[in-house]
This record gives sequence, C-alpha cells and structure tokens, in this order.
Amino acid sequence: MDATKILIIEDDITLNKQIAALLKDRGFDVHQCHDGNQGLVTALRERFDLILLDVFPRFTELRRIP
Repeated sequence: MDATKILIIEDDITLNKQIAALLKDRGFDVHQCHDGNQGLVTALRERFDLILLDVFPRFTELRRIP
C-alpha cells in the first residue's frame, strides 16, 4: 500500500521543514511548497490525500477541488 501523500503549503521555511520531518519520520509521502501560488499549482497538478496550508491573505476564497 502506498504511503499517504501530504502537501504542506507554508511560507515559514523553518516551520515547513519541521512539519515535513515529523511527517516523513512517520512514513508519510510529504511534498512541500513555500508560497500560496506554488502550492495552488502543485495541488492542481497532483492528487494529495491531505493538504496542510497556512492562511495566505491574497487567497480570500478557498474552494474544494473535486
């Protein structure tokens, strides 16, 4: 069975690395983005089981992507 695929979208690089390390140590397949635009593009290109994201002021409306 494949590992759960998680995308982290967090602009604080230290926090992003810490979260990623914690999840990787527990066997998750972790992908990281450091800004909202990069995160949105990545989320639209690939399928993730979970997306963890920071709140970015430029993105005023969040929509569920089917």
